[in-house]
Amino acid sequence: MDLSGNFGIREFIEALSGKEPVPGGGGASALVGAVGASLASMTCALTYGKKKYADKEPGLREADDTLRENAALLLEGIDRDAKAFLPLSEAFSLPSGTPEEVEKKNEILQKEYLAACDVPISIMKSCYEAIEAAAVVGRDGSKLVISDACAGLMLLEASMRAAALNVYINARYMKDRAKADELTRFADEICEKGSKEAQKVILQITEELKTPKV
Repeated sequence: MDLSGNFGIREFIEALSGKEPVPGGGGASALVGAVGASLASMTCALTYGKKKYADKEPGLREADDTLRENAALLLEGIDRDAKAFLPLSEAFSLPSGTPEEVEKKNEILQKEYLAACDVPISIMKSCYEAIEAAAVVGRDGSKLVISDACAGLMLLEASMRAAALNVYINARYMKDRAKADELTRFADEICEKGSKEAQKVILQITEELKTPKV
């Protein structure tokens, strides 16, 4: 199933709920991030051309470009994550009856634990960039559709944090603790920065939406 192409959402959900190791959490987080970025892009599309927001349009178009670029990367990440995880899942099934087999299996597993961190880290980076852009949209986009920008931010934050879990779970089994700690620190830092940016705008929009207009 080519999840980066014209896949069906129903097909993806059914595969996700099955017994196969892929698609999994990485692919799910990438899909959620792509949806979040696209929601924020929709807010831009519905703001363009309105006189009230004419002075904001250049900034919104720049943010929109970032959102669309990262939405595409996140969509590609669905299939990339599946392809990256397969070698790790297959490594668990390698024979381990002799000391030589155990050594070879452990060597392969260590290599694949590190490789399995690559895609979730790229997902986190895309989400962080999209969060920065979506925050601009939430502040400057049409007030009639800021709820969509807010929802987009929520989904992007969730995607970023879900991808971080994939970094953590692979890093915990790595024998190279210096590299594992480096990956964990990166995930911690990007989550902290991204969530701070997202929550600031989410709370602002939420309070605004709860204020009566009548």
